[in-house]
Amino acid sequence: MPKKKLLLITPMGRNTAMGRDFKFAYPTIGIPAVAAITSDDFDITIVDEVVEDINFDMDVDLVGISSMTPMAMRAYEVADRFRSKGIPVVLGGLHPSSVPDEAIQHADAVVIGEAEGTWPTLCRDFLNGKMKRFYKIDDHPSMENLPIPRRDLLDIKKYFPIQIIETSRGCPFACDFCAVSSFYGGKFRYRPIKDVEREIKMVSEQPVRKGLARFKSPYPRDAIFFADSNIIGNKAYAKELFNMLIPYKVKWQSYSTISIARDDELLKLAQKSGCVSLAIGFESVSQDNLNKMGKSFNKAADFEWQIKKIHDHGIGIMASFIFGLDSDDVSVFEKTLKFINKNKIDSSFFLISTPLPNTVLHKKLEAEGRIIDRNWDNYDCTHVVFKPKQMKPEELLDGVNWLWNRTLSHKSIWKRLIGTPQFLYFVVMNYAMKYLHKKIHPIVDTPMWMKEGYKRDAAQDNISNA
Repeated sequence: MPKKKLLLITPMGRNTAMGRDFKFAYPTIGIPAVAAITSDDFDITIVDEVVEDINFDMDVDLVGISSMTPMAMRAYEVADRFRSKGIPVVLGGLHPSSVPDEAIQHADAVVIGEAEGTWPTLCRDFLNGKMKRFYKIDDHPSMENLPIPRRDLLDIKKYFPIQIIETSRGCPFACDFCAVSSFYGGKFRYRPIKDVEREIKMVSEQPVRKGLARFKSPYPRDAIFFADSNIIGNKAYAKELFNMLIPYKVKWQSYSTISIARDDELLKLAQKSGCVSLAIGFESVSQDNLNKMGKSFNKAADFEWQIKKIHDHGIGIMASFIFGLDSDDVSVFEKTLKFINKNKIDSSFFLISTPLPNTVLHKKLEAEGRIIDRNWDNYDCTHVVFKPKQMKPEELLDGVNWLWNRTLSHKSIWKRLIGTPQFLYFVVMNYAMKYLHKKIHPIVDTPMWMKEGYKRDAAQDNISNA
């Protein structure tokens, strides 16, 4: 029997920053992982819309689309076009898993949760003409013996020189804004180190990538990004992982909590194993905000010495901050700017608090009647989709754009980065972010509340220009 033709798609959200005109796309991992667990009964084509167009006239038997919330509307649009041609479509990923009853309006089947527990069954059902509408398992699949994602199905030359590898899933912290726990579970699950090493060996032995005229890695080979919610979630596992990495001489990055600064052995092993930088969710410089969002393990009073200690071990910091939290007023922007400059944060990402579906934050704001925008296109952490408690929506947006502008000025970039451990890497990153900032954010030299004649009352309810 001839093989069925399967098209797997990663859609690009309408407000996605990493657009094709910039060619600063990170390689996908979710769809290649789905391809790896697909049986040999299918010929597979992968299309990542960030780097290439979808051919809606392609001869295919089945379409699978994975999306997060900011890509959901585009995913539905793509699904509807294929279904109008009589081609069955399956939707999966974080967003369809959060709102399956919504997603099924645009699909023949919805995969709820992780694909490893359901996708092979769905494929068998499809081949037998018995595909169901929903596929879900009660438990989370094992992380042992996961097939290596099908990177061979990606046009790797179109991506930024980095490889994505997964060592764990899940998170026990359940921060109110985060969808990780509801999708992957409330505890860490780990791949055996030998399985990770097999993938590391494969990636590290690849030849130096050619053809990237615009962006070249500052390192001899592609860097690795470990797509874990917290690379040090289990310290014993992290130390075993870092020791395994040392002989491979790779450069790597990952997400981590700031608490890595409390473990000297872990920091030294991270440095020795090739850690270039850690993406750390500071989220706020206010302890009250941290406590309310479920991140009380972050201690704002300790941030300064923790940052210095990480820098002292040759590791850069990609910091993320969330704005619009209930304890935030307009003073938060200047406080955050001073914190970043004082501590020479290597790069910063400023996110607007966003109530993603099926999160604690969404349920809270929904109950309080504070959600003002239900267009999923705008749930990308750069739009204000709810009413903040101590600011007007336009003040929040203005303040965040002002922060981007100030931290990505030439003066700020060089003042922060001179003398830092990963100077070259972060100079490239900051100037790439500066380019993106100009394309997607208004340039705000002075936020509205600093302008002469601007008035706002104490209750934040009647804002006007005098």
